[in-house]
Amino acid sequence: MERKELGEINSFFISVIGIVIVLSILKTLQHIFLPLVIAFFIMLVFHPLNKYLINKKIPKALTVFLNLILLVLLFGGIINVLFSSLSEFISQLPDYKIKLDKIFHSYAAELGFRNFTLTKWFEQNVDIAKLFEGLFSSTMSFISIVFLVLFFFLFLSSGIEKFTETIIRYFSKDGDERLENRIKNIPVKIQSYIITKTFISLLTAVLMGIVLFVFDVDFWMIWVSLTFLLNFIPNFGSIIATLLPTTMVLIQYNSLSKTMFFVLAATLIQNIVGNYLEPKILGEKLGLNPIVILLSLLIWGYIWGIAGMFLAVPITAIIKIMISGTESKKLNFISELIS
Repeated sequence: MERKELGEINSFFISVIGIVIVLSILKTLQHIFLPLVIAFFIMLVFHPLNKYLINKKIPKALTVFLNLILLVLLFGGIINVLFSSLSEFISQLPDYKIKLDKIFHSYAAELGFRNFTLTKWFEQNVDIAKLFEGLFSSTMSFISIVFLVLFFFLFLSSGIEKFTETIIRYFSKDGDERLENRIKNIPVKIQSYIITKTFISLLTAVLMGIVLFVFDVDFWMIWVSLTFLLNFIPNFGSIIATLLPTTMVLIQYNSLSKTMFFVLAATLIQNIVGNYLEPKILGEKLGLNPIVILLSLLIWGYIWGIAGMFLAVPITAIIKIMISGTESKKLNFISELIS
């Protein structure tokens, strides 16, 4: 009995060490694995379209080429909109700096700070050269990730079916279709989640766009785009998507009352869509425990940063699908724990 317990303890610690090693490798080699995972999820999104085109006797090479064109147009459009809005924002930074100086000066005087200006603090504590160097580095890193995503997407789209068929044939027992069903269930679940989440994020962005229009907030396109993107991050995303335009409203109008009305309107939208509509529409599509979602956000956020937080829920869902319904009691226990 003691040997059995000792063996289970050793097995547990070996599993933990193995997981830590795998996560460390994923973090260290994120410049390879992150684009690969993004390409995999994009491939899942395109799967229904590709299946339809292939059923219509369109060659697979042509469908992949059409996918690449759509992706280039999509990435190009996003980059164009964001960079044009950001360049306009940067050109008006001097005006916003003056407004910020007035806001900070008024509040600093009330708190007993004399001769405090944001400009002076900014000049003393922020290295402009390093800031632009970091911005340029981030831009180049983003562009390189886009190219890698397109590269991996091309190869995944071409060979994923044969790859999965080989895995199913090698690891499945005769007459046992559980592994095949689990693998086939992955694209169905992930596609359903991504389509539904996209609709919810788009709805939130449109409603926020209306509020931004009513309040006549500067650079509304940036805030609408960020609202759409950040709502893919559970819990934290909606908070950030509300705080960023709120800061803009405060700087633009220097009015606490107007800022508070904006916060109330934005919070109301996020709560109605996030806490009422989303659970009704999304339902139990992935069946993940809220605590597990929070932990996955923290883990994948630590490994891959913001991109990891976007991918946290789909990755965790795939892990759950793959370990559920197996012969292992421990894996089934973990699957039930995740649910």
